[in-house]
Amino acid sequence: MKIKKEYDKVSNKLEEINSEIKRLEKYKTVIKYIQMNKEARNLLNKKSELYKDLKYEEYDSCDHLLVYTKIEHDYWEGRTYKHCGCIKCGLDNSVKDENYSWLTNDEKIKYNYLKNHYLNGKLIERECNIYLACSIYNKIKESNPEITDDKLVEYFKIELDSKKEEKKVLSIEKKK
Repeated sequence: MKIKKEYDKVSNKLEEINSEIKRLEKYKTVIKYIQMNKEARNLLNKKSELYKDLKYEEYDSCDHLLVYTKIEHDYWEGRTYKHCGCIKCGLDNSVKDENYSWLTNDEKIKYNYLKNHYLNGKLIERECNIYLACSIYNKIKESNPEITDDKLVEYFKIELDSKKEEKKVLSIEKKK
């Protein structure tokens, strides 16, 4: 009985709202608002679709520089799984291991792209969080816009190794 009461209450409220909307639709400003709201939703959907296409285009045209973003060891089978991510465009195949419903919009775009594409490129033999890797890449590129990929990789390794060394020193100091 309790559910029936709640159902009737919601139904009545919905009827009230729908009749108020009908009454308000007689005014030009309300009609214009409704039309603009609908147009804004359509443009938002179009923008979202174009953004996805832009990211796909960026991923397709990128000469990927890859770092290991996730390394997993299966001790039962004696296997190691290494996931890579690109420091240039941020494409990271470790998103394929995540629960799709928990992914951000950008991660969903990466996931959907990687369902049909294989991530390959020049591998930098380093393990690093993709966000840190992209940050280091952007910092180097900002300071040296005309830098070649080979030189950039050199600088990247130096910067990443120094950050890891800083982290070790900080953790040793904390233990003292």
